[in-house]
Amino acid sequence: RIPLEREFHRPDGRDVTVQMQLFSIRTEKGRMTGCISRDITERIKAEIELRKQLMRYDLKKGIQYLVKERTPNLAVDAFRDIVKVGHEGILISRSPGGFYKKINKELVQIFWLSESDVENSISPDLNEIISFLGGCKTGTALLFDRFDYLISKNQYEKILIFIQDLNELAYTKGLIVILSLDPSILTSKQLRLIEKECREVEPRLMTKLTEGILE
Repeated sequence: RIPLEREFHRPDGRDVTVQMQLFSIRTEKGRMTGCISRDITERIKAEIELRKQLMRYDLKKGIQYLVKERTPNLAVDAFRDIVKVGHEGILISRSPGGFYKKINKELVQIFWLSESDVENSISPDLNEIISFLGGCKTGTALLFDRFDYLISKNQYEKILIFIQDLNELAYTKGLIVILSLDPSILTSKQLRLIEKECREVEPRLMTKLTEGILE
């Protein structure tokens, strides 16, 4: 069977990651089941460190980011960067189909923002989106392309509450959220309130990988 990985908090205060392999064998007395467990904490730490050093942008779990641009070039580049190093990806978009050529569809679930009941679509209803994202796994990367479409379908006050709720969800679920937004559609005051709930996407300094990390 596929091994399971679980995180545990030890009595001494240390957090460990354990890999558990269930097995079942036949004996003279019948079928016996059991579990083989091993501590893979150091391996996981090494994988995380490797991922960090391969990433070109400083993006962390539990954080919501805002990219202010007319077309989602930087947002898509940062999103691809996260997915490339192993994070599951969800793209919610209103951009034309050609836009998706930049995205590895095998690694990303793509949803079309639409009020119509079409395949792989998601309603612009803000409560439905929050409910849907509440089921995401820890570490999932989420890109909201064409956030202006949501703004056009909802009042600004509701959008601000949605962004606040999304920020809370990112923190509690360990998500990486990227919002791509054309700043020209908002007033400076409206934009500042949104910026308070987000961080900017910044490039990170690349460091040379050590032999230990490569191993």
